[in-house]
Amino acid sequence: GEFLYFVRNVALFRHTYSRDKKDIPSYEPYTTYDIGALVDDFLGLSSPPIAGEEDRRRLGKGYDVVNGRKIMLPYDSPGTYEVLYKHKPKELVNEGEPAEDDMVIDLEEELCALLPNLIAAYVWAEDEPTLANYYLALYEKQAMDIERRNRNMTPASYVNVNGW
Repeated sequence: GEFLYFVRNVALFRHTYSRDKKDIPSYEPYTTYDIGALVDDFLGLSSPPIAGEEDRRRLGKGYDVVNGRKIMLPYDSPGTYEVLYKHKPKELVNEGEPAEDDMVIDLEEELCALLPNLIAAYVWAEDEPTLANYYLALYEKQAMDIERRNRNMTPASYVNVNGW
């Protein structure tokens, strides 16, 4: 036209995938991925959530975690990243006779070590309550030790999401 125009936020794309405005990627300092929505067995992000290998980059403090399930990677740091997460164990379903059931329980090895004491506490609950309490106390002590070792010791970081 014959007038002076100011144009802001202009972007050129090599390929267009859709005419819908929602499908056009907007430039932001971070690209957000909802890991909980991408996988079916998501329980939580590992600490640290980004793994490093020879062919993958490891980000130090360049990423942010939101709500324990979304990871924000820097837009200007392209690459392939391996995101580590804790998976939700499969539900135990008893399909046959308990004596014939040889299903493998989906637990970490240190948690499997807790099962004998917990089962012994339930087995002795009616016949020998003092013995049941002893095994339950052993179970609780081992569970606290495991929880203390696995506690996330990374400091919390503040993310200002509204720009104030």
